Amino acid sequence: METFCIEPLATGDAIPEKLCRIVNKSLRNTPDQEKLKQLQEKYKCPANVENVQIPKIDGFLWDQLKTSTKSMDFLRQKTIGELNLVLLPVIQALIHLSEDSPEMSQVKECVGDAFKLICHGVNSTNQQRRDTIKKELFPKFKAICGMDHPASATKLFGDNLADESKQLDTSKSIKMTAKSQHHFWRSGRGSCTVNRNSSGTLPHKMNSRGRNPSRRFSNRGRFGRHQRRSVGNRNSGAWANY
Repeated sequence: METFCIEPLATGDAIPEKLCRIVNKSLRNTPDQEKLKQLQEKYKCPANVENVQIPKIDGFLWDQLKTSTKSMDFLRQKTIGELNLVLLPVIQALIHLSEDSPEMSQVKECVGDAFKLICHGVNSTNQQRRDTIKKELFPKFKAICGMDHPASATKLFGDNLADESKQLDTSKSIKMTAKSQHHFWRSGRGSCTVNRNSSGTLPHKMNSRGRNPSRRFSNRGRFGRHQRRSVGNRNSGAWANY
């Protein structure tokens, strides 16, 4: 029933097997970075074609945008830049074809370079999609969405991802441990913290002022509240009563 409702992909005639392998490999594999850099620097923008560049946003408008909007626009600028790079060898190929006796080897070279650049653009865009999506996944699913699960023809994270996700233990729930509650009260010169017991009540009976009568003198030192050491000119070292 499900396959009956799915619209089939419109396809054309099959291409030679060798070319098919090259296309499929180029659309999914990352090229050598040094060779890619040389290819990107090979073609220059014609001096009289000014629109082969990325239009910028005025600063006073850019400052008003949300961070998410800036990030999305940055990705679109990158995509436009990659399309412009593809356009340059295509322009050169058209120049050669417009000649009375075009050199087909040069045309083939330009078309081949354009093919390499556009395949790289497709692959890098899919990689950006993977990186963006992984940021919002649960940690246990991030582990199975790595580079060992490359994109297939129809699935961004490979054809076997659904089966592997079923093997994960999804029944476990995160339990939050309750922190012990504290009651803070002041007595005299210091403060004291009393932990509540398992029933939630205070372990000592508190009076109307929030104090524990049985611990009244707990923070007044070993000599009690009615004795103190004289200071200043009052017989230093002697004990005096209040």
